[in-house]
Amino acid sequence: MLALGQGKARGTKDVTLRETLQWRTLVLASSEDAFESYLKASGESVAAGQQARFVDIPAIVSDENGVFDTLHGLGTAKEFADSLNALTTKYYGCAGITWLEKLTASSRSELVDRLRALIIQFKEAYRPEDAGAQLDRVLERFALCAAAGELATEWGITGWDTGESLRCVGECFKAYVDSRGTTGDLEAVNGIERLRVYLSTYGESRFRSSSNDGGSMPIFDGYITLSTGECVNVADFSNESVSADDTSLSRIYWITSEALKERVLEGCNFDMTLAALHKKGVLVGVTEEVGKNGKPRTVYNPKKRDPLGYKDQRRFYRIDAGKLFE
Repeated sequence: MLALGQGKARGTKDVTLRETLQWRTLVLASSEDAFESYLKASGESVAAGQQARFVDIPAIVSDENGVFDTLHGLGTAKEFADSLNALTTKYYGCAGITWLEKLTASSRSELVDRLRALIIQFKEAYRPEDAGAQLDRVLERFALCAAAGELATEWGITGWDTGESLRCVGECFKAYVDSRGTTGDLEAVNGIERLRVYLSTYGESRFRSSSNDGGSMPIFDGYITLSTGECVNVADFSNESVSADDTSLSRIYWITSEALKERVLEGCNFDMTLAALHKKGVLVGVTEEVGKNGKPRTVYNPKKRDPLGYKDQRRFYRIDAGKLFE
């Protein structure tokens, strides 16, 4: 509820809704583990929206100064850390009180104009050209923090040089983007990672191959075949014997439509993940077909006979493991 920024809707005696309390919060916490690791440890999946609300900023560690960019004249990182702890304990809250006094004494219109100018300046300097909607939401919060720091400097609170807040917050934002792994939305990234983990865990036990007929298989997700690059393009596989020293082979997972949607990618954005897999070249045998409305459409799981040679056709998503794990 704190992160969502509004309270619960409650009723009054005359069966009308009370005014809902609203607020804005900026959650700041220091931790050795990422936010998503706590959810995964409890068996929960991580939603892209949660990752946009709770942002993990990695500490960049150097051999010389540890997590600090500069030691401000002190000899070691430990000395600076001890000094920082002592001073923040002694003067905790002083800058905040002065900040609020300056903030409330300022002209609202002038303050808004200055904040907007600083936010625009930050975005122009640090926004990736191909940033998705989720990254833009995160960028807004970084930009607001940078602008607040610049205002505090202009009001004589920080002692920093002009532009220092913009630069330092910008470095934090760049570190976040690098650790995030993409400038796009995270639904597809999470889906691809989920597929990798699933195949790494169940790639042998839930898929039939020439050496595993699936006789004692409790859960059946599809088949595994081996193919050379040429055969991948033809999209027509078999369980023919293959030389063990042929390093050009790639493992292909034939995953049934039901398994991919209901087990492998359960809880993920299915359509966005498929589109990302196709763009990455992971999906094999994708075709263009004419839909019922007469318009062409991309089919990620065209009907094929299964690789064991049964005549019945069914739809498979064929995953090139080599490209998936690149």
